[in-house]
Amino acid sequence: MSSTSTIQYHYVLTLQRPLPRGGLDVTTWSATVDLVADVSRQEAYAEIRASIAQGDPGWVSANVLHWSLEPNALPAPGTPAAPWAPYVPPTQHPTGTPSAYLPQQRG
Repeated sequence: MSSTSTIQYHYVLTLQRPLPRGGLDVTTWSATVDLVADVSRQEAYAEIRASIAQGDPGWVSANVLHWSLEPNALPAPGTPAAPWAPYVPPTQHPTGTPSAYLPQQRG
């Protein structure tokens, strides 16, 4: 029998649903979950949503206000906190061409 490696993730999920007599119910869940190493974010999201709805079916069709999923381990001291490149303002972009998706600076 082969063992499947898992990674512990921390998630934060905030959902909003209407209350029967008016108003809104907003609740945030924050916990860890062990997922197999090759699971997709969509699969993790669906699994977490299903576990919440299993506890209270009223959350099945709730609106998502916030969703975050990250490995629970913190980086060792001296290593970069994020694997992506730092933000480069449009005026300092190495290509010299500002991104159309970022706010432009005006003089």
